[in-house]
Amino acid sequence: NKKISFDCIDLWEYFEYQDDIDKNKFDNLYFQFLTNILPVKNLITPIKMDSIVASKLYENNSLDFIFIDAAHDYVNVLNDLKHWYPKLKPNGIIAGHDYFNAEGVRKSVDEFFGNKIITKGSCWVYGNIQ
Repeated sequence: NKKISFDCIDLWEYFEYQDDIDKNKFDNLYFQFLTNILPVKNLITPIKMDSIVASKLYENNSLDFIFIDAAHDYVNVLNDLKHWYPKLKPNGIIAGHDYFNAEGVRKSVDEFFGNKIITKGSCWVYGNIQ
């Protein structure tokens, strides 16, 4: 009975650095996302926007949970961390995906958090985990 809402921020577009993804699958990606969330659409607000631009919509210390799974290169992931981490509440959790799959993700997360993360599968987590 918790009041939970998710803001899902993405451009839903193909970028050349995504060489591990079939470009043809991006033609209707946003429509596919909207179709996939139909059962829970009342909990999800899609925000079609660049991650850094979108981070400016949120006040510092305002979010309980942040999950980063966008770009996989060092510079973009580090920029996401720098812009989103201040939005996290003091007891919040920030996490992400592709820690072991993408060297850029691992390098930026390790640089930003040091050895203070927990990994599970290909995910990384930092914060008040109990």
